[in-house]
Amino acid sequence: MGRYRGRGPIIVRLAAACVAASLAIASPTPPLGAHASASPSPLLAEVTAPAYILVEMSTGKVVLEHNADERMYPASTTKIMTAILAIENIRDFSDQVKASPTGVDPGPGGMHINIGIGEVLPVGDVLGAMIVKSANECSNILAEHIAGSIAGFVGMMNSKAESMGLRETHYMNAHGMHHPNHYTTARDLATISLYAMALPKFRELAVMTRYEMSPTNMHNTWDVLYNTNNLLYEDSDYYDHVTGVKTGYTSQARNCLVASAIDGEGVEFLCVV
Repeated sequence: MGRYRGRGPIIVRLAAACVAASLAIASPTPPLGAHASASPSPLLAEVTAPAYILVEMSTGKVVLEHNADERMYPASTTKIMTAILAIENIRDFSDQVKASPTGVDPGPGGMHINIGIGEVLPVGDVLGAMIVKSANECSNILAEHIAGSIAGFVGMMNSKAESMGLRETHYMNAHGMHHPNHYTTARDLATISLYAMALPKFRELAVMTRYEMSPTNMHNTWDVLYNTNNLLYEDSDYYDHVTGVKTGYTSQARNCLVASAIDGEGVEFLCVV
């Protein structure tokens, strides 16, 4: 049990990016899927996030949680599930994909990288831009490439969630733009993220600070795409390095973060806030 004592700092850096809180940890709680039984720290009163969970990645043990089973809007952390299905269903990431009119629509105010109708891109670049830059149109393009339609892909997302035992997760799109029936929980999102981080391709992209797109029939050059996860650019005394994973924001969901990092003892944690 003492293994977790004194590990408050990693939570500070992972969780405080969104909740601006200082946390202290007691002893570990049961495996992912079980409720915490440890007495809460008095410092938890300082946390403003409505829901969060911290998990040791190698064991799945929950170190800290609050409202982890409450339904929340996931915003662009939705793209973690989109990436899982893309990685598991695309055989060759050098394959070319053509963007359709529905594919390039990022949704009202959605993040995008200005892919044009009829633009032909390597599907690996589409995946990279979605994970690193959180480009909404890339989620749509991947969806249509894999399932033939966005609706068909969303069905695959929900089927995958069901197969993973996620009873409080439901998708309505591939990118995370707000819909009242598009939701998950901190616990479910942690489960999705742990699954994704076990995929080498996802882990490779989730830690990239920048991504450079290949030339296309509509772009001779692209602006460099920088990762939306600001923790990747920071040094800290609290951990050795950040290993991922994904940010999200909508006006309804507010700031969402899935972050992972390795501490000085080589233990990797994943935090959802």
